[in-house]
Amino acid sequence: ALRVTVIICFIMLIKIILRKKLSAAAQCGIWLILVIQVLFCICNVSIPSELSIYNAVPDVSVSVQKSAEPDIRNVIAFIYSCGVLISAAWYLIAFIVNVCRTSGFEFVGGKDTEDIFEELIHKLGINRKITLRRGKIACTVMNMIVLPDGYTHDEQRQILLHELCHYKNKDNIKLMIAAAVICLNWFNPVVWIAFRRFRNDIEMYCDECDIK
Repeated sequence: ALRVTVIICFIMLIKIILRKKLSAAAQCGIWLILVIQVLFCICNVSIPSELSIYNAVPDVSVSVQKSAEPDIRNVIAFIYSCGVLISAAWYLIAFIVNVCRTSGFEFVGGKDTEDIFEELIHKLGINRKITLRRGKIACTVMNMIVLPDGYTHDEQRQILLHELCHYKNKDNIKLMIAAAVICLNWFNPVVWIAFRRFRNDIEMYCDECDIK
């Protein structure tokens, strides 16, 4: 938990210092450092270095293991495992419900909308088949894009371009990985803050793609 917290603070600091120099793509890509750190923690991998930022973090693992009774450690492990399972179940159920709900939406009709959709798919070089459905909120779910009503021709184009950028960038997969990180660190509020910031970075990147 300490290592994950330190690396998140490090990422946030870099983003603040270089916020005017980093592109939107770099703002998203820098979060890969956190994913690598979580994998290192899971696999118990450590790369010793005199320049490591973790030198500022005291090694408390030995003292905790010596001071904690076996029963207390078992209780902590049980609570942590329950938190991981509950968080994973919540995200999985929410994902399944969202897929089932959007699958029931009606398909979008209208030649103008279909022409815009096909034009943007060709422009972005997307080869897979994507279904366009009508709903209240614009979103991308698997291979479905939900388009809300009440927008002009140009506004529909911008919405579709934004959602197709999400699809092309595989943002659903990125958010799944981020959700997995949250499940493993459900007790750490810093991770939740980082997740919210990561989602904002994804949206900013797609907005930048819209401008281009």
